[in-house]
Amino acid sequence: MGLEHIIQQRLQWFQNIKELILDICCTENVINAGKAAVLLWNLWQNRNNCVWNNNKLSARQIGMKAGQMWDDWAMVQGLIEEQNYTVMQQNTTVMQQHTAAPII
Repeated sequence: MGLEHIIQQRLQWFQNIKELILDICCTENVINAGKAAVLLWNLWQNRNNCVWNNNKLSARQIGMKAGQMWDDWAMVQGLIEEQNYTVMQQNTTVMQQHTAAPII
């Protein structure tokens, strides 16, 4: 989702995930904070799906699902233009075809 640089640079600064999340939400722009929130939501959903249904997605699948969810939401909110949205959807489809992995 393009958050590596945002998360990696903060890992050494914080003692726990709560502090890391709070810092991202307070200091990053709305797009990066929103992407982080969507990623966390998808991680939590995957955790629950694993615990309750013994079904989980790979990290790559979670990232792609979260990215698609963010793109859909950002398009509706007017944060990205329709032309960029179409290109992102096409890129996501190609990436899914090349990295399709079985659900474990």
